[in-house]
Amino acid sequence: MIHQAILLLGGNISNTRHYFSEICIQLEKNGIKINGRSSLFSSPPWGFEAKQDFLNQALLIEFYGNEDKLLELILRIEHSTGRVRNNLKPGYESRIIDIDILSFGDMVKQERHLILPHPKLQERKFALLPMKEISPDWIHPVSGKKIDELISECRDNAEVKIVLA
Repeated sequence: MIHQAILLLGGNISNTRHYFSEICIQLEKNGIKINGRSSLFSSPPWGFEAKQDFLNQALLIEFYGNEDKLLELILRIEHSTGRVRNNLKPGYESRIIDIDILSFGDMVKQERHLILPHPKLQERKFALLPMKEISPDWIHPVSGKKIDELISECRDNAEVKIVLA
């Protein structure tokens, strides 16, 4: 069965734009169809201090498989780009690349390894704004709120701006 999902790419170390391009190539090599790409957005780090701002981009994809297979694939792609996850260190830190599953169709899932939709989506403008570009009619499957409502209610005051449309 083919599922539609929304991914968020993020990073703030090295040549992030290059990594985004490489990730898209890797996704397509693994049978994922990319139906939409948002602009590139810049924003300050969320939840920690860092010297570099982050770049983010949302992807609207079609995936033949379940959500666990998608997670497995994106973790493999992150690793292949040099991302090292430090599960022993609490909190957030700068990173070469991060790939989050924001939504997987209208699935609601809460397991230790994967929560759908992304549990902090409604708190993060850097995720909501790119998501709106590629899926302006998206509705949160738990709250029933449209993405415009989530954006207007978001308490994140960080400046999120388009750097490349």
